[in-house]
Amino acid sequence: MDAVLQRVKTGYRRLAARYPALDTFRPNRLVFGNIRPMRQNLRYLQYWRECRRVHPGGDGAAAGPVVQEAVRKLRTDGYYIFPPQDPGLVQTIAQKVERLAAAGQTSVDELEPWMIQISHCVRDVPEIFQFLRPEIVATLEAAFRSHFKIYSAEIYRLVPTERSMEASGLWHTDNYPPAVLKAMVYLTDCDQTSGALRIHPWPGTRRLLRSGFFDRYQSERFADRLNRGWVAMEGRAGSVVLWNSNVVHRATPPKGAIRDAAAFKFLPSKEPWDRHLARVGEGVSYERRNRAVPDDPSAD
Repeated sequence: MDAVLQRVKTGYRRLAARYPALDTFRPNRLVFGNIRPMRQNLRYLQYWRECRRVHPGGDGAAAGPVVQEAVRKLRTDGYYIFPPQDPGLVQTIAQKVERLAAAGQTSVDELEPWMIQISHCVRDVPEIFQFLRPEIVATLEAAFRSHFKIYSAEIYRLVPTERSMEASGLWHTDNYPPAVLKAMVYLTDCDQTSGALRIHPWPGTRRLLRSGFFDRYQSERFADRLNRGWVAMEGRAGSVVLWNSNVVHRATPPKGAIRDAAAFKFLPSKEPWDRHLARVGEGVSYERRNRAVPDDPSAD
């Protein structure tokens, strides 16, 4: 496998030197679900391979049927929803978030003021990492077939709005390189009226990409297709939505209430996630990351 990947990389470098436009060639979005430079996609694949060599995780069979089903759904549909387990933990975190929001420990993006970030969540709400219970850890390790690390962690609140949707509120993909997964943990009950994420599972996403959809500002042109076939990520407080955000999706503002959630981004790793977190600490805070994903996935 390593020899094959090396030949692909060598062949690509030769072609890219001759045809610079290859880096943003349309097939990237069909193969990788993104329009990132091919060399970055290959860098992520190489790093992922190295992580799997260090810790060759299995397919989750040893962890039981829940993990097996979660991994299967991630691969076929792009998501899996774990039911809530610890209402006491959810309540503790929800109360902390309410106090931080009331004290103004928040930040707001001018483009999307209906999405409110809780500042310094890793420092002020370290309990969020307890949401990574054993079956979720086992699912991530089985999906990556390696250790994983938390690249970023955040807590945010959605509030009702009458504004026209922009950015996250439009149908889009996150344009991430291979081997990036996300999780959302609802801190409030969430359904279609209270801000549930909407996604097109992998089969529908692939049809949309093949038909030419990619950029969120094409939403009007593809409105008929985008507005049917989607699934709402509904769940009670404490539910964990594990998903691949290169599926076509959109955020939706709640109606008449608020929706709070913690969110994580995961990458493969050569060391266990808790060891990485102990070493990096507050460095995984959302506001300390200066890009959606690192250019070099091996960097902390």
